[in-house]
Amino acid sequence: IGGLLNISGESSSGVHLAGLANIAGESFNGITTSGLLNIVGQSLRGIQISGLGNITGEDMHGMQISGLGNVVGGSFTGAQLAPMNMAKSGKGLQIGLFNYYKENFDGFQLGLVNANPDTKVQLMLFGGNTTKLNVGARFKNKLFYTILGGGTHYLDFSDKFSASLFYRAGLELPLYKQLFISGDLGFQHIENFKNKDYGFPARLYALQARVNLEYRLTDRLGIFVTGGYGGSRYYNKGVTYDKGVILEGGVVLFKY
Repeated sequence: IGGLLNISGESSSGVHLAGLANIAGESFNGITTSGLLNIVGQSLRGIQISGLGNITGEDMHGMQISGLGNVVGGSFTGAQLAPMNMAKSGKGLQIGLFNYYKENFDGFQLGLVNANPDTKVQLMLFGGNTTKLNVGARFKNKLFYTILGGGTHYLDFSDKFSASLFYRAGLELPLYKQLFISGDLGFQHIENFKNKDYGFPARLYALQARVNLEYRLTDRLGIFVTGGYGGSRYYNKGVTYDKGVILEGGVVLFKY
């Protein structure tokens, strides 16, 4: 137990508790908990819990929990729970905002963005009847994808500036040759800025469902049309502000 640091130059087993950091130069078996960092130079069997980050240089069998990020230099069997999780390979569970593995992974990733060397990052440019002009980044794996992006003019172009940020997650399946169908669910945060001075709510959120048809013209260019339904609601009261059909269309750029 250390107020600031615990340092073990070689392998150790047991429990390390520190206010700042725990460092094991070689392997560690047991539980290591700190306010900032836990570092194991070689393999870990056990649990790492920290306020900022956990790093295991080689293989891990167990669990990493941190406030910012977990890193395993080799393979892990178990779970990583943090906003950012990274591993060379693994078998188990990654839960966070951003999850990444470099090689093989046998398990489940749950996050806003799940990435691996086969993940294709694509640029989407589209317009529609909700937010009028939109740009998004699509992180596409074999079947599943997530989209992060933003759009302008949730209100009409004749009104003052309004904008939104959105997140969508969905599944894509082939229909015929270069034609694909996909469906996703999304969350949208809407800011109306100075429009609040003219009777509009300052901010809203929307829940949306979409079905998309996409045709791949080349290996680097596709076009799509979207139909869906959504509704925007107030954050501070359980009342619907607006709801209706969603119609969108646009292009997808970069390699499929």
